[in-house]
Amino acid sequence: MPSTGEPHTADEARRSVITPGGEPERAASPLSRVVLRLSRLAVTYGAGRLSTKALGVLLVPIYTRFLTPADLGIVATAALVASILGLIGKLHQDASVLRFYYDFRDSREELGRFLGGVMCLVIVAPVAVVSCLLLGGGSVAPRLVPQIPFRPHLLYALLTAVFSPLPAAALMLYRVREQAGRYTAAQVGSFILTTAFILYFVVLRGEGAL
Repeated sequence: MPSTGEPHTADEARRSVITPGGEPERAASPLSRVVLRLSRLAVTYGAGRLSTKALGVLLVPIYTRFLTPADLGIVATAALVASILGLIGKLHQDASVLRFYYDFRDSREELGRFLGGVMCLVIVAPVAVVSCLLLGGGSVAPRLVPQIPFRPHLLYALLTAVFSPLPAAALMLYRVREQAGRYTAAQVGSFILTTAFILYFVVLRGEGAL
């Protein structure tokens, strides 16, 4: 029997759609939908990371114009201290969101308890670590980094370590939920806010590395 162009089975009927011209068209296969979704997410995440990296490169001439080599060394050291303390303080809880989110997502109550525990930990742990360092920072810092005064440079690094783990956990939550737009907007927004503060103090007020 010649083909009429119509789906022969109910399964074929479910997988076909009717175009405006009246001709049946095959719906996208599950694999193609997955590939399309992953491609869209990859482009969104990549655009966010690329934009922040590109803006960072464009800011290099400004930093070298208004900061001396000594200032750049102080900033780099303080950023390294903040990064290390941030890793210690958050106890890698942002990775735990990636690992255990899918184990609890079918139960809103269990998921809420899990995320609440993570958020509490990324708040309490950094505060505890930094508080201990603040108590002895004035005496320990000169022995470890004698070229950099504890106040204000290393003090700012400690405060940065307190506030950085919570946004990291929130970003990971956006990531596991595949909310690429919110993830990228938060990432770029954080970069712009930080850059605005830097430009204000370094360029407009001319305070260098403080």
